[in-house]
Formats: sequence, structure tokens, C-alpha cells
Amino acid sequence: MELVSSHSSFGTPHYSSIKTWVGRIGLYELQRPKEKRNDWLFIADLTVELGKSKALVIYGIPNRYWLPI
Repeated sequence: MELVSSHSSFGTPHYSSIKTWVGRIGLYELQRPKEKRNDWLFIADLTVELGKSKALVIYGIPNRYWLPI
């Protein structure tokens, strides 16, 4: 963020602004209609930490994107 802010007059955004926007994007992703597929792969990630809070993130990707080309 410092690299981006060095080229603008806005400065670096506060961490709470970033946390709010990440929450909004996550809520949108949870509520939007999902593609119906039978080949989902799920990957669980327990490493996401925001201060004292931790989050369980589960990524879902179609099998065709996981396999090497």
C-alpha cells in the first residue's frame, strides 16, 4: 500500500478500511449465486489471521482449473 500511496495524494488507507472492504467482498461472494458443478475441489486454509481473530477459509475451485495443462 505504501508503494501505491507514494504515487498518489491520498495516503495509505487505514487497516480498518481494508478490513471493511475485505468483509464486504467476502459477504458478496457468500451470497452470490454459485455455479452448479459436480467437480468442485475444496481447500481449507486456517492461516488467515486479523489481529486476535482467526478465520477458516475454504477455497472451492473446479477440477478443470486445478489440473496442469
